[in-house]
Amino acid sequence: MTGAADSRTGLAVRWVARLVSLGAVYAVVHVVRVHGYPDSGPGSTARILETFFLHVGAIGLALGWKWEGAGGITAVSCMVAVYVVSLVATGNLPAAWAPSIVGGAGFLFILSRALNIAATHDTHIRSRS
Repeated sequence: MTGAADSRTGLAVRWVARLVSLGAVYAVVHVVRVHGYPDSGPGSTARILETFFLHVGAIGLALGWKWEGAGGITAVSCMVAVYVVSLVATGNLPAAWAPSIVGGAGFLFILSRALNIAATHDTHIRSRS
């Protein structure tokens, strides 16, 4: 692909990531509204950690609007953390779909950043020729 096509692809992926991130933040808010914040008590540490990581992942998605790489890495890391906490605490992956949406939007932000770096790199190489 040419540099212009790479740039358009990166821009399209960026906007898809942004739209999916809006849905992911809505999903996090919805999960908190429906289930509430976890109460303290026996066995609640895992739910508190999962809720914390979901919130940090949503903040990462907000960061992704300005800094795709940093926001994407934060969101994907939080998705993995939610899965690890749930797996360790219950022996099962979480049934909730919010962590997957947060991680999916994070992957899209990372892909957007990679495409933009590739397009920029390709443009610099062509300008030297």
